[in-house]
Amino acid sequence: MFFLTESNKMDSVMLIAEKFVKHLESLERMVAYSDLIEKEYQTKKVNEKNLGEAADLIVHGKIIEHVNKIDPEKRSDRKEADNEVLELIEKLKAESDLIKYFHKNIEVSSIDDDITYTVKSPFVNRVLKSSADESFKLDSDINQLLNSIIISLATGMELLIADLFKDFIQNVDKSDFIEKKSLTYSELVKIGSVEEARIFLIDEYTEELLKKSFKYWLDEIERKLSIKVTSIEFLNQKIEKTFEVFQRRHLLIHNNGIVNSSYLSKVHPSLISNFKKDDIIEINNKYIEDSIGLFRMFGIVILFKYAEKLNRKEKDDMFTTLNDLLLMPSTRKCLGTRYIYKEVSEDMTYDHESRLIAQVNYYLTHKYNDDFEGIRSEVERFNVSQLSIEYHMAKNILLDKFDLALGNFKTFCTTIDEEHFLHVIDWPLLKLARKSDEFKDYINKRIHEIIKSEEDEKIEI
Repeated sequence: MFFLTESNKMDSVMLIAEKFVKHLESLERMVAYSDLIEKEYQTKKVNEKNLGEAADLIVHGKIIEHVNKIDPEKRSDRKEADNEVLELIEKLKAESDLIKYFHKNIEVSSIDDDITYTVKSPFVNRVLKSSADESFKLDSDINQLLNSIIISLATGMELLIADLFKDFIQNVDKSDFIEKKSLTYSELVKIGSVEEARIFLIDEYTEELLKKSFKYWLDEIERKLSIKVTSIEFLNQKIEKTFEVFQRRHLLIHNNGIVNSSYLSKVHPSLISNFKKDDIIEINNKYIEDSIGLFRMFGIVILFKYAEKLNRKEKDDMFTTLNDLLLMPSTRKCLGTRYIYKEVSEDMTYDHESRLIAQVNYYLTHKYNDDFEGIRSEVERFNVSQLSIEYHMAKNILLDKFDLALGNFKTFCTTIDEEHFLHVIDWPLLKLARKSDEFKDYINKRIHEIIKSEEDEKIEI
């Protein structure tokens, strides 16, 4: 059986990992676009002199007055806010004949518990309709964007699973997956060669795999790749929640986002929220951010365990190669990277340097995610007396001892060249240090010196 060299194995794993991580980062940027869409509509409203906003305010005020009049007991707990609305309307009426006109031409009535409003003026009606249209467009655009992100997120995980299995079949274990697969003579003729037939069968296997559920994928990962995902407690606790994201994606694609019996029966009751059959599924920024976090967590751990499995003899090189890719998720509340760093720091099959780097980065995941106090005493006990200067610097930065850390950093900089310096200042650890003005000033000064030095060299040439 043919096996790739360790370095070639890591090349393929890195390509898969980078594609997955960059995809998630792209989706996170897309979430921010919803704020830009909202600002665009707000700018448009300002340009239209906020007439629609004013008309909406009058309708809201009239409804408050109506509810107070017909049944004072029905007043909400928002009395103070409601009074502020009514006071604002009175103030605007005193300043603007247009607001008076709006107020005069909007009436509110109710039958049973149904409250309706009537508009007597065609002008006011047009303003309200325009405002409603703009609000609908805003909601529609944002919903469309958020729904697309969820669909793309699920697709990203599918691609990761497909890539991992294809890599495993092609480069590691060619015996079991397609050995029992068969092709007809006519299919072979169309395909053209044995190698292309093999690729065809691998694609066929992964296509069939992706038709199954997220839970099934995890079972296959455990059975075929021998990666025990469900034995990792914090991942096991999030399987149902991640499964729900896929079920929500199915609703968006196959049922126009409307809750059906399949969703209600498959999703864990604790995750259904208040959804009932025929409700329109809701998706907001918080849900998407949480979902991206879940997918990153599963993906990062599975990728690392797979790389570790492939590189048993070169684990330290593997860790060094993956570490840069792990650092960024570690600053984004990714429990997956925290788990990995903790595992490596305690695994004696890694060398001393790898375990030290993992230990510092484990501390860093706490520092970036606002739960550092729970491990502060552990960091204070971290013995760096026999270690190189960068570990002294790391400990002092983690403990916010920036004066000491700056001295360590200056010493460290005497041991590295300019290119290494420009790489080092992008470390998440050094970004923490920039909270200190003295640290920031020193880094900026060094950058200017490097730039000036390069310019002088060009002039001499």
